[in-house]
Amino acid sequence: MSYFKHPIDNRLARYDHLIVHCTATKGSQDEVDAAWVDRVHKEKGWSGCGYHAVITRAGEVQTRDLGFNARPYNRQGAHVGGCGKEWNARSMGVSLAGGLNENSDPENNFTQEQFNALEAFIDEFLEVHPNPVTVKIMGHRDLIRITRSSPKACPCFEVSTFLSERNITMEDEDSDPDGQPSPLSPETHKVKAGDTLWDISRQYGVTVAWLKAKNNLEDDKIYPDQVLLL
Repeated sequence: MSYFKHPIDNRLARYDHLIVHCTATKGSQDEVDAAWVDRVHKEKGWSGCGYHAVITRAGEVQTRDLGFNARPYNRQGAHVGGCGKEWNARSMGVSLAGGLNENSDPENNFTQEQFNALEAFIDEFLEVHPNPVTVKIMGHRDLIRITRSSPKACPCFEVSTFLSERNITMEDEDSDPDGQPSPLSPETHKVKAGDTLWDISRQYGVTVAWLKAKNNLEDDKIYPDQVLLL
């Protein structure tokens, strides 16, 4: 199976990030596919499906080259605009159907077929990419931590753990090509003067409630040089 059937062009070389998303739909919603995403995104006033690939609950990878209503890989996506306007231009987006439980709370409820398909998609992306050693693979919430954008749980699982378990490695994983800290490395945050829990939650893409629970904080008070677990 090839997800990229058309000749490789300069657009693919511009993607130095592959961002993993989820559709934020319930695991029981088997109808979620690229056509479903395309329709929902159009209802939001967008031009169509913002992801370059959608992976269904059954583990089918749907791309434009395979005849589905996903974003063509040689066209800029529309999946991480909240992280800054340049990020859509430099990243490919793949989204797994699911990510919410029946109460609409974030949940890692993806199927084994989806994870197998994601691995296959990543493998081919790296294989056809003109310069794969420059590529960083991360979840949407990891990019949010780098760009200090509004927190989201997407994709509702740790992409770094997935990559490690599947033995998917990239060179120079510990640093970002722009000199920004890698989202895969920080496990703690040392509080600086003027920091608030809200500021820190936005920086790392988590909620204030999550930070308080993780660090056994009874209130919102934090102090310079205090080390918080992430």
